Amino acid sequence: MEHKKSPPGESVLPEQKGGARKLIADAQGKQYRSLASLQDAREREGAIVILEGNFGGQIYVVAQAHFVTCTDEALRLVVSDLDSSEWAEPEGAAVYFELLSPGSDIAGGMGGASVKR
Repeated sequence: MEHKKSPPGESVLPEQKGGARKLIADAQGKQYRSLASLQDAREREGAIVILEGNFGGQIYVVAQAHFVTCTDEALRLVVSDLDSSEWAEPEGAAVYFELLSPGSDIAGGMGGASVKR
């Protein structure tokens, strides 16, 4: 069976959902909660910003959204810069906004991460 990449812009999951974490949450019967933008995240208690590479295989940064003072575009530039030095796979680099409790683990390769208290 031949596997083909989806055309650019076409994906199985909505853009704002971290694929690996969504799949893991589904498999564990847990709820996965994502937000569409940094502005949405800033307005919600418990919202975090995740910068990842390698399609979730590398978690670069986890920050509470209310501490992030830059724009969505700046976050995308930061993750692009980080990814270019670590994986050089731009299509696998992304920024996600999720609702997680302090102390929660964030699934991802290279050890994942956790939400600091």
